[in-house]
Amino acid sequence: MSPFVAYSLRLFAGRDSARGPGIVARLLEAIGQSFVRHRAMAVFVLLYLATAMLVEWHLTGSVTGALYLYVALYLKIIPAMLGVMLFFYPLYIALVLRPARPMTMLLQRLRDSVFTIDRIATALPPLLLLPIFLNSFTVLKSAVGLVAPFRWDVRFEIADRWLHGGEAPWRLLQPLLGEPRVSQIVTVFYVLWFLVLWFVLVWQIAGYHDRRLRAQFLGSMMACWSLLGTGAAMLFSSAGPCYFGRVTGLEDPYAPLMGYLREANASAEIWSLITQEKLWGYFTEGTVGLGGGISAMPSMHLSMAFLFVLLGWRVHRLIGLAALLYCVAIQIGSVHLGWHYAVDGYVSIAATAAIWWAMGRILDRREAGLRAADPRPGPASPNNPLGSRI
Repeated sequence: MSPFVAYSLRLFAGRDSARGPGIVARLLEAIGQSFVRHRAMAVFVLLYLATAMLVEWHLTGSVTGALYLYVALYLKIIPAMLGVMLFFYPLYIALVLRPARPMTMLLQRLRDSVFTIDRIATALPPLLLLPIFLNSFTVLKSAVGLVAPFRWDVRFEIADRWLHGGEAPWRLLQPLLGEPRVSQIVTVFYVLWFLVLWFVLVWQIAGYHDRRLRAQFLGSMMACWSLLGTGAAMLFSSAGPCYFGRVTGLEDPYAPLMGYLREANASAEIWSLITQEKLWGYFTEGTVGLGGGISAMPSMHLSMAFLFVLLGWRVHRLIGLAALLYCVAIQIGSVHLGWHYAVDGYVSIAATAAIWWAMGRILDRREAGLRAADPRPGPASPNNPLGSRI
C-alpha cells in the first residue's frame, strides 16, 4: 500500500485509526451496517426500478434507460457538487466561525467530522441508489402520455381562470414579465433549479449530524417523485400550456404566450423553448431521453422547490427565506414560460407539505418503537441527542 493511500485511509478513519481492526475492515463493516439502516430505501428503489423496467420493456422492448440513463451525468455532477461543498467549507470556517487558527480547525474538522468512516458509510447507500431511482423516474415519466393519454389539460386551464378571477394567470404576469430580458432572467432561475436540486441532494446525502432531518428529507423526496411525479401524474395526465393545442386539438389560449416567448427568443435566448421541443420529440418518437417525459400536474419543480423551503427553515431562517423566495420564482417561471398551469404548483405545494408531515410522523413512530425496544440511548451528538439509531 502506498504511503498516500495509507495516509488517506488514516484520515478517513479519524483520530483512533491506529487501534482496533484494520481500516478497510472497519470501513466494510460500517458500509454493511449502513445498508442495513437504509434497507427500506433500498427495497423501495429496487421495486421502483422493477416497475420502470417492465414499463420500458413493454413500450420499447429495452431496459437500458432504467439501468443506465443518468449514470454518465451522475459520475460527473456528484464529484462536482462535492467539490463545490469542499471549496466553500474553508470559507465557512474562516468567515463565519472565525477561529484563531482557521487552518488548524479546517484540518481537524476534515479529519474528525468530514472524512470519517461512519460518514462515508452513511452516505454510500443513497449515493448508489439515487441514480437508479432517477433512471426509473424518468422512464415512468416518459410513459405518462403513452400509458395515460393527456386528458386533463382543458380542466386545468378552466381551473386556472376560475381561481384567478376569470383571467389566465400568465396574462396577469405579462405586464410585469413581458419583456425579453426579464423573461430571460426568469428562464435562468428556472434552469438553475436543476443545479440547486443536485446540490441539496448531495448536501443531505452527505449530511451527518442531524440524521432525523436527513431521513425526513430523503424519504420525502423519494415519496414526492414517486407518489406525485409518477402516481399523480398518471391519474391527472396533462401536458401543460406549451403543448395545449397539440394535445387537445382545440383553439389554443396559450398561443399568444408562446408567440411572445418565440419573439423574445430572437433578442434574449429563452432556453425553455428548446427544451420543450426536445421533450416533444422524445414523446412523439416514444423514446426515453435524459430529463425526458411530459407531465404538467403536479409540478415536480414546485414540489422540490417547496421541499427546499421545508428543509431550509429547519436548518436556518435565512436559508428558509432564500428557499421561499426561490420557490416563488419557480412558481412564477413555471407559468410565464408555459410549462405549467398555476394550479399544478398549488397542488404540488400542498401535497409536498402533506408528505413532509407524514414522513415526520413515520419517523416519530419509528423513534418511539426504538425507544420502547431499547431504552438505552445510542451515541449522541449535539444535533442528534437520540443517537445514531435514527
